Amino acid sequence: MPPSRARLVELGCGPGFYSRALAKSFPELDVLGVDQSCRQLEYAEQKAVALGVNNCRFERGDVFDVTRPAQSFDYLIASRLFTVLPGPARALAEMFRVLRSGGRCFIAEPRYKFWASIPLFMLWLVASVRGQANGCREPSMATVFSLERFEQLFYMQPWKSVRVWREGRYHYALCEKQ
Repeated sequence: MPPSRARLVELGCGPGFYSRALAKSFPELDVLGVDQSCRQLEYAEQKAVALGVNNCRFERGDVFDVTRPAQSFDYLIASRLFTVLPGPARALAEMFRVLRSGGRCFIAEPRYKFWASIPLFMLWLVASVRGQANGCREPSMATVFSLERFEQLFYMQPWKSVRVWREGRYHYALCEKQ
């Protein structure tokens, strides 16, 4: 159970599924979803309002430059974010910066390019039909990591502890900041 008024940020929240689910399950948690897509954020906000989740907000932002001071969050989550990022090590450095001392970070990334490419293909297809494909990453550009490479990413920051494992179609990492 998170402490009262603990702060959680989801980077690359997309339609806000995890942000909303966590906010609904833990009403004492203050949740912020960050994404660069205005359309995804609008959808996330509408769903949160429809569900009556009032401890969850969404804002447009850059995972490489989160507009918050250092040590702003107790918890950080990201799922399928590295699949579309050109610089995951840079994003991890920013994640480390915004986490408070003792804060925890949970990352989930697909293990297989095929499974990582499906949502990218759908986004790319919809954007192409609408004539907006410029901002969408092509499905063939999906990035996936071996377990070893995924684990190496986390040792680039001075975490107090790092646990990396694979289960099913995903690699997972749980890190705690000093």
